[in-house]
Amino acid sequence: MHTYESERNKYQSLLLQSAKTYNLLSGLRLALAGIVIISLYQYYKNGEPVYAGIAFVCVAAFFYLVRRHTAVARKKQFYQQLVRVNEHEIAAQQGDYSNLANGEKYVDPEHAYSFDLDIFGKNSLFQYLNRTANAIGADRLAQYFLQNQSKAEIYETQEAVRDLAPRLQWRQEFLATGQLHSDQEAAYQKLLYWASLPVQRTGLLLRIFYYALTVGTVATGLAFIFYPNADLWTALKILTATNLVVVIAHANKIKTELSHLNTIYKIVEQYGYLVQCIEQEDFTAKKLRQIHQELNTHEQPASAAIFQLSSLLHHLESVQNLIGALIFNSLFVYHIHILLALEKWKIRFAPHIKAWIDSTGEMEALSSLAHFAYNNPDFIYPTMAETVQLKMTGLGHPLIPAEKRVCNDIVFEKAGFVILTGSNMSGKSTFLRTLGINLLLAKIGAPVCASECITYPFDIFVCMKLSDSLHDNESYFYAELKRLKRIIDHLDSGPPGFVLLDEVLRGTNSNDKLSGTLGLVETMVQIKATGMLATHDLNVCDLTAKHPHYLRNMYFEVEMTADNLVFDYRLRDGVCVNKSASFLMKKMGVIG
Repeated sequence: MHTYESERNKYQSLLLQSAKTYNLLSGLRLALAGIVIISLYQYYKNGEPVYAGIAFVCVAAFFYLVRRHTAVARKKQFYQQLVRVNEHEIAAQQGDYSNLANGEKYVDPEHAYSFDLDIFGKNSLFQYLNRTANAIGADRLAQYFLQNQSKAEIYETQEAVRDLAPRLQWRQEFLATGQLHSDQEAAYQKLLYWASLPVQRTGLLLRIFYYALTVGTVATGLAFIFYPNADLWTALKILTATNLVVVIAHANKIKTELSHLNTIYKIVEQYGYLVQCIEQEDFTAKKLRQIHQELNTHEQPASAAIFQLSSLLHHLESVQNLIGALIFNSLFVYHIHILLALEKWKIRFAPHIKAWIDSTGEMEALSSLAHFAYNNPDFIYPTMAETVQLKMTGLGHPLIPAEKRVCNDIVFEKAGFVILTGSNMSGKSTFLRTLGINLLLAKIGAPVCASECITYPFDIFVCMKLSDSLHDNESYFYAELKRLKRIIDHLDSGPPGFVLLDEVLRGTNSNDKLSGTLGLVETMVQIKATGMLATHDLNVCDLTAKHPHYLRNMYFEVEMTADNLVFDYRLRDGVCVNKSASFLMKKMGVIG
């Protein structure tokens, strides 16, 4: 927490300095505007060219200050965001993750493990890790949780996370940049759709005509300012009227482009800044260098091309300012030239825009994993095994604070199945989730909450928290059977998986449940499944005598005293002896 407090204080100081510069530039702009008004009034009153010259110089200085003011304003917002980023980190260190998006839209009760392991939603693993600012970054991070990676891909991701983890300042600046104008999926899709549309090329003769109109109007206007006469005035009126007619003739084309691109120039500009952050950093990891190289596949930096597009979109939107559009189009056929520039940009860069923007999402996702690694320096990067095995020493739940976390060891030297018993509240379900979440962290290339980890990159299957479905007219029991059938079908024909089952068949009577559980364990033995089943039915433990080389019993115990229960949450070999349900019911007055 001390690091984040120090960073917050640093950025608060920089924010104060930028606010002073911002106010100074605001005052200078106001002063220049006043000088321009006075000079134009004097020129109108006296007709002396010197006043026109003063006004021209001041207008040029004013526009320079506008650019500087805009840059300082962005810097000021940037520092504000960095202060906020560190305040959110301080809150997260204290257990408050409410400022972080929880990925609720990715919740899928039908998924093989994400729903049961609480990967998405309030207080989820996603919310704990998530340091993305944009929709594409959040989507990419979600994909890491939901999709399998090969062993080589896992190691490449680990290398990238190791590279990014110590780059705290870069990661925070990248996040703050993304948060200045958080994108929306609709804007992203709008841009990609426009980029996919065919280009309607403007002929060479028309281009020459448009440029000739602009040059002729500007030259005539300047001549009239310094050598005013009736002929030049007449020529200027004809040229400006012609310019407006030409622009009006292209009104439908301008309207069409606006329908595709209106209101997104700020988001496009933000993509440019994010890409620029990547371009300016020197990475060592292979995966990060590949992202870096993909942004340098053209004759100019990708960020420069994206900034150019943002600027063109901003200028195109100015057609909606009627007074400004009337002046600029009458003098320069301004929006015709914007259309020509967009056309040229699209021909050169449209094929690259999706890859460029997607690279920022990939970097946001990797940066989130790196942030998780940075905040948990005691976590270790797992070794991925070639054969089915698992060894986790000092295994704990990453979302439980270190001072409260109880760690255990679990080893599968080969394919096998554990029958896990224990009284209520002894830690069975928590351990299943601990194991599942760490297996998932290992699969996505993140460090795990353990002191040692060697694991095969298992497909993960979990059946822990199902619910009735009124929409599908489906009972809890039937939903559970469907989940179990999908698990068995996959394990019977697909790559090796790791199964975590918690009190299966709860929707039937005790005899039926025991019979079904025994049959399920026998099926797991037949298909050589690897995993763990938590149960209260101690009779299931008798199966280990039948399959001693495949099944084993483990348990969590509770110590009963005269007035209390003591849980140590330590995993042991064997079968649970003590039961706590009746004790707790009597203690709470539920039964006599």
